[in-house]
Amino acid sequence: MFDLFVTKFLTLHSVKAFPIVACLVWVWFDENCGQKRRLHIAQALAAGFLAIVISRLVQNSMNFHPRPLHTPGLDFVAPYGVPADIAHNWSSFPSDHAALVFALTMGIWQASRRLGIASLLWSIFVVCLPRIYSGFHFPSDIVSGAVIGVISFGLVVFAFRKIEWSLFDLRKYIRYGPLFYTAAFFVLFEMVTMFDDVRIASSGLLGSLAD
Repeated sequence: MFDLFVTKFLTLHSVKAFPIVACLVWVWFDENCGQKRRLHIAQALAAGFLAIVISRLVQNSMNFHPRPLHTPGLDFVAPYGVPADIAHNWSSFPSDHAALVFALTMGIWQASRRLGIASLLWSIFVVCLPRIYSGFHFPSDIVSGAVIGVISFGLVVFAFRKIEWSLFDLRKYIRYGPLFYTAAFFVLFEMVTMFDDVRIASSGLLGSLAD
């Protein structure tokens, strides 16, 4: 029963990623949220995208690292409910899940300490640890992904400081309400689904180019 809870319930996008993305939305629409806090949310979204890109580039440029449940000689016993061939052709290092949620958590932390702590705990205990338990990742995969997420946020913050501030005056974008929030909805949807369609498409494209 516990295996099914971890491998089936905690792996649902609406469970593992939605609460973190909901924190972003909560901060954005908080009546006490000023321009600076909204800027942190924008930085979090940019960092999340950058973290996914970096983690995928690392996965595709390094030697293939099989997941624990596919590693010969490891004798890993997969929890009940985990298909034997799941993600068998995807390298485990680094964890793009960890990269994304830690990048988002950094932005949430900057905007709200309480929500940042909640997001951090959720990232660790709901997103990352179940992936180790299920045999999807080694602990080093998770740690490296988290480091990528933190570094990505730092790079985005640095870039925001170097580029002209007027480009990041969110008020001028919010004036175009329907377009702005439609684009925001698309980005948030991709965050909730962990960019699954983008990752699958990029893997297929890179695979075809390699052939």
